[in-house]
Amino acid sequence: MRFLRAKNSEADENRARNAQIQASMPAHPKPSPQEERIPLITRISPTEENPNSPPVYASTLRPRPFGSLSGKRRIPRLAATSSGTPFLRLSKPQPLGLSRMLLWKTRRQRMRIEAAVALNEDALPLAQDEDMWEDLIAERARAEQRTVETNGRYARAVHDGSEEITRLLVRERADNIARAAAMMRIIEQETALALEERRAKRGRQGTAD
Repeated sequence: MRFLRAKNSEADENRARNAQIQASMPAHPKPSPQEERIPLITRISPTEENPNSPPVYASTLRPRPFGSLSGKRRIPRLAATSSGTPFLRLSKPQPLGLSRMLLWKTRRQRMRIEAAVALNEDALPLAQDEDMWEDLIAERARAEQRTVETNGRYARAVHDGSEEITRLLVRERADNIARAAAMMRIIEQETALALEERRAKRGRQGTAD
């Protein structure tokens, strides 16, 4: 009985800890009306027709034609947060909406990793003890020719939860790679246009001379 009370207490603490982790997951930041702009890149894959296709992004706004620029074309730089989220440095200071989004994604990834660690290191051993206890009860009941109702395999449920978090992290990494590839294409196109515009400017200057 002491053993059961101790295990039940540990299980209650673990459930409370997991609930706290889930509750602390950051909510998706809602942009203000001033920040609701056309996105820099747009996801074109996966689609509803091909939900399992790899992520692919394409530029929505860039490169911009020379006539739409207010001055010299500035080449953006590719950067990434500590969590691996890529973004383009387009101007200084960095837009507040972009900063909030990057912070939200970093916190979300950290929460997912912490949840996976809690499941594997805390919840899984307790779940395995519960499964072992139910096996012992079921074996004793069979020996006494009685029927007992069990709640299923606890360890399997914990394992499935951990696997789901892992899938989310892997999918997020693939999405970041696809975003970075689209941003690199923007940089390459902007660089090519900048060189072309520079040559054209030199040509006009030479003609004027």
